[in-house]
Amino acid sequence: MQTKIDIHAYEKSQHTSILQFLNRHINPSDLEDYIKRLDKEIGIFLIMYLKNIVGVCFLSDNHNEHRGHTLDMDLKIDQEYHNDNVFNTLFLVIDQYIEDNQIDFISTSALCQFEVMHHYFIEHGYKEWFALKKMVHDGRGLPHHELTYRHYEDQDFAMYFQGLGDAFYPMRNAMDITPYHVCNQASDKKASEERESLLKEKDTMYLFFEKNNYIGAVTILGAEIDDFYVVDRYQGKGYGRKIIEFSVNFAKGQVKEPVFLTVVDWNEKAKNLYQSVGFQSVETKKYYRKIIQR
Repeated sequence: MQTKIDIHAYEKSQHTSILQFLNRHINPSDLEDYIKRLDKEIGIFLIMYLKNIVGVCFLSDNHNEHRGHTLDMDLKIDQEYHNDNVFNTLFLVIDQYIEDNQIDFISTSALCQFEVMHHYFIEHGYKEWFALKKMVHDGRGLPHHELTYRHYEDQDFAMYFQGLGDAFYPMRNAMDITPYHVCNQASDKKASEERESLLKEKDTMYLFFEKNNYIGAVTILGAEIDDFYVVDRYQGKGYGRKIIEFSVNFAKGQVKEPVFLTVVDWNEKAKNLYQSVGFQSVETKKYYRKIIQR
């Protein structure tokens, strides 16, 4: 079905209407991040049909030390409007934005069930990159462990950041996600920004110790478990299971909604661990990228 689709740059007067639209497409825990995006008023385009919002496109461009001038494209479109007419109209605007801003590298994503969006990306030169699985805990009871832990503090930065970089290096290298080592390859500016960001999140970050030796960390944001890792030399010793079981029990004690986490589909070891303690995959999001040859 052909529809008359119009693309408009976001205006503040549409703030409430966009929030109503986004509430149908995002998790409540993500709403604050989208509100911050709207406050910037830059790189936001509305997909309109008969004066109704049927989609929103967020374009965020940054300078990446490894990729050059990058663009992250975040599309939220009512599924009934997933068709070539809508995408062709939208991408005329996006391609002009890419040209005007001299973008070198584009990334975007789509849930696996959105087949029309997937085919459109592939047909227009985007390559499949990696997949991210959302896993939700089934609510089963888990053992309680007497673990030594405390909140992150600023003096922990070097220890925490090195451990994070070491733990995620194999995955980032295999998936070609730059920088491969977020610590060792970080510029002084990037490291300083990361340090400042972590300090703001310290009350949600938990560091674990065994006889004063640092063994790993996790961030617990309401029902979400994030940035979980075990220091390389302590992997394979059962600490990962204990930290995950601790995290599930802790989160269940704080919120009523199901506990969840995300994992890169490539990481079979992590997926097997999560499944063994009661996590089940509920959705898969595919990421795509396109490198602009100039």
